Amino acid sequence: MQKRLRVTVNGEEFEVTVEEMEDGESARTAPPVSRPQPRPVREPEPQAIPEEKTKEPEPAAEETPPAKEEPPKEEAPVADRGEIEVNAPLAGSIKSINVSVGDEVTEGETVLTLEALKLENEIVSPADGTVATIEVSTGDNVDGDQVLMTLNPA
Repeated sequence: MQKRLRVTVNGEEFEVTVEEMEDGESARTAPPVSRPQPRPVREPEPQAIPEEKTKEPEPAAEETPPAKEEPPKEEAPVADRGEIEVNAPLAGSIKSINVSVGDEVTEGETVLTLEALKLENEIVSPADGTVATIEVSTGDNVDGDQVLMTLNPA
């Protein structure tokens, strides 16, 4: 039994013929099916906008000065950065920072909290050392593997 169907794919209409097969019948024994031919789709006609809703074009403003660009966030000079980097394991936002520059930390100590996927993740020190730089602030959004702080080894 054959059925004619109209199928729309990505806004384009196709007319296809479908044949119902019996149990045990394979596609090889069925007669070949012709390829569907695309049919043009009519574009919707634009509707008139009521006059009360139309806006008059605003007069061109006098030349405005270009917006001031924010200076790029300064990173700590390479000499001041520690040898050990503490990286974000995944993207998220900094919930809290538990240490300050100059603080001594031990391996496994929680140095900051990163909120990701509505969960708070404790970021721990990978080694004993002294905090050399903190490269983020509370509330900052960070990418996965971004450097959050650096340590000088103990």
